[in-house]
Amino acid sequence: MGDRVDGHLCLQDNGVLFQILSFLSPRELFPVSSTCKAWCQVTRSERLWYEICRVRWSRVWMPWAEEDSPLKDPGVAWRKRYILAEKEARRLDITVQELGRYLWRLTYNDEPEKTYFAKFKPRDIKNNLGCGVVSIPELEAKDLSFSLDLKVGQGGTNMAVLTVENFPPHYAARSNEWRWVFANSQVQLVSLHDSEAPEEAARHGAGSSKSWDVVNFLQQSVPAIDMELADDVDMVDLRQSYDCPELQKEMSLAKELMSSSGAAPPAPRRQ
Repeated sequence: MGDRVDGHLCLQDNGVLFQILSFLSPRELFPVSSTCKAWCQVTRSERLWYEICRVRWSRVWMPWAEEDSPLKDPGVAWRKRYILAEKEARRLDITVQELGRYLWRLTYNDEPEKTYFAKFKPRDIKNNLGCGVVSIPELEAKDLSFSLDLKVGQGGTNMAVLTVENFPPHYAARSNEWRWVFANSQVQLVSLHDSEAPEEAARHGAGSSKSWDVVNFLQQSVPAIDMELADDVDMVDLRQSYDCPELQKEMSLAKELMSSSGAAPPAPRRQ
């Protein structure tokens, strides 16, 4: 597995090192990558970050990803896709197009056992905001008017504000499993894919837009090149790489995302 130098174990097999590092969380991997060249290469390997994405994304609700989304782009490294997905999960400025894409589960705060379903139908759209009508057949005989606007929240973050008729405004949030949430003092709206409630989606005339099948996507996207790492790479001074502005920017973004999450995302476990 490795030799001992000055009493320390030196790992020479990158496959073994990969197995060890696969138990670390993403928050732990970023500083580990600056240990040495071999560790840097393993911590940036496509297969490792594919496994991290696979485990992480299987435990959350993934919003719809457009065909040109970098999450689906085979030219984008899995490490970068992970960072982009984590950043997306903290975004609060939902667009009116996204609002109309999903089915929404509606519950009243004083009657959480009762569930209703709403579908937004945008009409006047400008700069990804706008207005339209929302259909809630179980509660209202006619459609209700709505508008979607933005306000600046804490830290300068843009937050979507949904107003339905004359009811109190609903403010955007994200659940722990990444779902969109709109809430006020009376009700809560939570995003669903049409496929999660197909009968309700059909009642609202929805169901034509399919959700992103993340499991199938990941099964078709396993990196073909596995752990061929340090052996055929010229030795270089890694300090030059760490001084690269692009890498420094990526590392800063990663640290910001990891520190703002409260708890570290789950580390992958070999199956």
